[in-house]
Amino acid sequence: MDNVNRIRMWLALPAGLLIWAGVSKFVDPDAIVTSLKFVFTMLGLAHEPLIETATVLACVEILLAVLLMHNPRSRLVLASVIAFLVLLTFVLIWFILVKGAPSCGCLGSRLPGKFTNVAGVLRNVGMIGLVFWVYLESGKSLSRSQIPQVTQQVMSRASRAFSLIEVLVVIAVIGLLIAIVLPALASSRDQARQIRTLSVLHHLSLATMSYADDYRDKFPFTATPEKPWLGVVLAGLPYSVSYFGGQSSTYANLLVPHYFQDRAVIDTPGEYGERSRASESFVSPFLLTYGAFAPNPYWQGETAPDDLLLYQGAPRYSCTFPSNKAMLMHSLSGMFSQQSPSTQLLVLGTRMDGSGITVVLPHDYKDRLADRPYGCQPIPFLATQGGLAGRDF
Repeated sequence: MDNVNRIRMWLALPAGLLIWAGVSKFVDPDAIVTSLKFVFTMLGLAHEPLIETATVLACVEILLAVLLMHNPRSRLVLASVIAFLVLLTFVLIWFILVKGAPSCGCLGSRLPGKFTNVAGVLRNVGMIGLVFWVYLESGKSLSRSQIPQVTQQVMSRASRAFSLIEVLVVIAVIGLLIAIVLPALASSRDQARQIRTLSVLHHLSLATMSYADDYRDKFPFTATPEKPWLGVVLAGLPYSVSYFGGQSSTYANLLVPHYFQDRAVIDTPGEYGERSRASESFVSPFLLTYGAFAPNPYWQGETAPDDLLLYQGAPRYSCTFPSNKAMLMHSLSGMFSQQSPSTQLLVLGTRMDGSGITVVLPHDYKDRLADRPYGCQPIPFLATQGGLAGRDF
């Protein structure tokens, strides 16, 4: 038996397992679709291309098996198989560690998920070891005692060459790996920002509540009561922002540094741009609900009342449904979601009871909005009908 046939015999086992895995995805796609749905959900991706992704995985497995048997000495094909198996092994290890992860389905859908995933890891590790051994052996020169020198030179050149189909398949495998890894990295980065933003919102909510405890249950108020046209006054100087919108983004000046120490975390542009600001005052992307700057009667009806006495701070106890009313909202929440007709805006914030908000903006959010003068734009979770007594959820 020559060296090529001996290598082909060793690779028959991993090639057969790859063909079995690929064909099983066509015969019974439920297991792989369930696994892909779980992966896409954990990564925050859309679920639409489940069948297409399963088909691509099955085709790649079958093509790699065919290439293994066609040219078992091609180091390029061997390296592609190793990279593909390593990726699948990491996914299976992830399934083992994550609670509630489904079975990969490689040993049938009736077996327990943990057992199946562990068996899949052991199988892939064995295949990786075998293919890697062949990869190392393929780099060694053939013995001169086995074949003439001329034949050895010809076969040495042939072993270094690869066909067009091998190049195309390897490019396809590399593209598949990149397509899987890059969205995962982007999703991980977005999830990290979400966690960090929710943490800041939580501490900012506690600081706002502490301020209200010290100031007769009133929220931070930076405007002139009963004179909304004057806008906001900070450190004794007028600030060129509106009554509602300005206070919603400048209230944090009253929290720093006694209630919230790190101004850079809540300053605009903060972590999303340059942190250096020459001004003593600042605006924040963590917005306070407009209901804090006018009592509940102001927010009743279609139009704003003419009574200027209503332009003053609203007490915290006027909130009727703390778990249904938003207190703080992150104005940059839109950066965490894909802006397309099929995806909605993801909103991050905190409720009046201090709990966090991570919700998708509903289609009927406009029915809850109130349109008022002096900078009160109809923004979800900020300008709510009924004020603090209204419901955002």
